[in-house]
Amino acid sequence: MSILRSALATAFFATAVAAQTAATATPPHLLVETVGPDGWRVRLGPTNLGSLLASEKGRELWEPHAGGLFAQWRRLLPDDAALATAKTEVLSFGGRMRVAAWLREGRGFSRDMDRAVVVIEGDGRSDLAALATELRRLQDGLHGAWENVDVAGATVEARAQGDEAITAPIVENGCILLAMADKASLGAALGAARELAKGATGKAPAPNTPALQVRLDTAAILASDHEFAGQGAAAQAKAAGLFSLGATTFTVGTAGPHVQVELAQAFTSDDRGLFAALFPATQGVPALRRFVDGSGSWKVGRFDLSAAWRTAMAVIEADEPRREGRQSMREELKQELGIDVMDDLLVHTTDETRLVVAPPEDVERAERTPWSFTVGLRDGAAFARSLDTLLANSKPTLTKSATIDVEGGQIRRYGNFLRYDLWFATGRDVFAIAGGDDAERRLTELLAAAAKPAPAELPAAAGFDDLGRAFPAGLNGLGRGDVDSVIAQPAIWWFFGARDAAGAMAPDMSEEQHDGLLALVREHGLGSVRTATGYADRRWCWRLYW
Repeated sequence: MSILRSALATAFFATAVAAQTAATATPPHLLVETVGPDGWRVRLGPTNLGSLLASEKGRELWEPHAGGLFAQWRRLLPDDAALATAKTEVLSFGGRMRVAAWLREGRGFSRDMDRAVVVIEGDGRSDLAALATELRRLQDGLHGAWENVDVAGATVEARAQGDEAITAPIVENGCILLAMADKASLGAALGAARELAKGATGKAPAPNTPALQVRLDTAAILASDHEFAGQGAAAQAKAAGLFSLGATTFTVGTAGPHVQVELAQAFTSDDRGLFAALFPATQGVPALRRFVDGSGSWKVGRFDLSAAWRTAMAVIEADEPRREGRQSMREELKQELGIDVMDDLLVHTTDETRLVVAPPEDVERAERTPWSFTVGLRDGAAFARSLDTLLANSKPTLTKSATIDVEGGQIRRYGNFLRYDLWFATGRDVFAIAGGDDAERRLTELLAAAAKPAPAELPAAAGFDDLGRAFPAGLNGLGRGDVDSVIAQPAIWWFFGARDAAGAMAPDMSEEQHDGLLALVREHGLGSVRTATGYADRRWCWRLYW
């Protein structure tokens, strides 16, 4: 529904949105909650990112792009005085705003919206009538024309294009309401908006509430997805764990002087398929953290390789019609690889993992970027024997080039058709794969460290002392990334915009400007990002602190 998408974009542009939910008869598939521009200022102002954006050099980064947005807004206004008034009304607004949407039944997540509503709550000081006027002015830029539409016996002004319509802003009970649907359903949509507005307080949300939260009712979306109507597709989806998914939430808030970004996934059962592998329920930061010194870019967490393999086999076997009359995939692979991947290899692994990535010496030679991935082992010797058999049967995909005995284990170098060397290392209780510059040296140091007795008690993670209260429940992973590493760089450009994603809005920087930005980021205490993961009460949570 094109006018609905355009209208939602208009609502986000007019005021950016916020915090608590009120129950509706039918919960929305998508609920976005945020605060107005002044609410974002109140929350982010005291953070390191807020200080950067407020600095003279920081303003030079974002003001030119904000000017482009205001230029578009200016075209809808009669003169500079009107623009100044509109900017004051909108930018000083700090109230809560919610956008809710319901999807039609169909296939996948690209289904059309059935209806959507916007509820903007008063903040106790802003003139809602004036805000409604600015919203009404922005609606003039939408496709279609203004019409009087009959809604439950009342005449309502709406912007309509064909059968689709969005009401003009309606001010009532301390809120601004907008409803979007086809004309026949506009009354139901407006009723949903009024239901959502029942929890309005008429005050700005407390500063310690999130600046933004996006909630997907993933379970309801999957339940109405025709993609799983067939018996085979439903069986595979169940084996993969899709039907265990509950609500998915994305939240932006703060943790002391840091911006905190959170992604969380709730589950409705413990039969989680692939998600049991991706997000193990095991709690506690892995002992592999003893192999990181706190600096550089790294991630220590949990990934259950055994659960991933079992799920993959279950999904394949669930496709019974296609495999009728054939032996199981597990047996086929055993004959091809010479081992039972589960019973002979993965049974010896733990769910502890470590990823380390160093900044490349030459950004134009990405293949030289140093990296390594480590998995904890229960029985290193048994794992190594099965791995040798598997790799020997992997020709010509992998071809062994060298075997090196080192303190604490053995390192093997393998070539491949990509002409990219992969290094495999097995020790008493670790298995690692590495690539890039100095892979042999880095794996040698890892095996030597792993050969030493593990400390009776692991020290607290260096560099995370200030985040204790902000950790997710059931903490089981930590990570860190430098701004100039391949891990942290995407997080930096997520805030400042990447050219491919933002087009003309993205910064076009010379090498000198890029270096200046990195220096500015470090100056404001933003030289690294940190992450933490946890799993508790059937809820996985990942948090990023910057």
